[in-house]
Amino acid sequence: MPLSDDLRHHGIKGQKWGIRRFQNEDGSLTAKGRKRYGEDRYKLHDDGKIEIEKGAELQRIIDGKMSKTDLKGPTYASIGKNDNNQYMNILAKDGVSKVLKLTAKTSLKSPSTNEAADMYFKVLRDNPKALKEFKGMKDYAESVGLINNFDKKLDDIVKGKSNSKDKSDFYLYANYLFVYNDQIPTSKSLFYQSLKDAGYNILRDEYDSRSGVVNAPMILLDGEASVSIKSANIVNKSMMKNAAKYVDKYEKKGEEWAKKHVGIT
Repeated sequence: MPLSDDLRHHGIKGQKWGIRRFQNEDGSLTAKGRKRYGEDRYKLHDDGKIEIEKGAELQRIIDGKMSKTDLKGPTYASIGKNDNNQYMNILAKDGVSKVLKLTAKTSLKSPSTNEAADMYFKVLRDNPKALKEFKGMKDYAESVGLINNFDKKLDDIVKGKSNSKDKSDFYLYANYLFVYNDQIPTSKSLFYQSLKDAGYNILRDEYDSRSGVVNAPMILLDGEASVSIKSANIVNKSMMKNAAKYVDKYEKKGEEWAKKHVGIT
């Protein structure tokens, strides 16, 4: 067959030059685009409650240091283009880290921040060993100025006499300690079980969410029961460059830009 001098381009029907699929002309995501990136498959409520539909795509970065490589037990994950890019930029290392794309095997649900805090403090109130372990975390909290008058404030919380700020500070500190398995193992285990008993299978990572950088960071209470691995890839320079580019735009243009262009909620 003779070669043709014709130059032909086989594109996607309806797609225009310079406009990616799932985007409007101004660069914002279409409804299909938001669904593709998982943005229409989860809701983040003002009270901190998270709801995720079955089939939604999540992400987990294994950074090669503290991250465990399997999904057994409690597992940290993120959802949505904003949070995924932020964690890629913060945690990933070229050629070392691994990015897992996960699919929700069932619907996922977390309690509100206040409900979770009340459930955690009930564990401390009901279990002397759990309370003693938590009191053992006093020195660090006071040394960095996170919580002053630690013992008195904690006693007031346990007795139900504390103010909302103290409760918030102590629950935030507990969230920080959850990542370290050997710090407060009794209260962590009992708390996670009480969440499961109440019908929840995820918990909002309050410590990371307070940063204002990510919106719906979460702890899967049982990773294997909640998600399956869709893909697992070593992080490369291209992935990191794209994430850094997004983060740079986010820092310059802010959350309203992100809501419009990547659909974060």
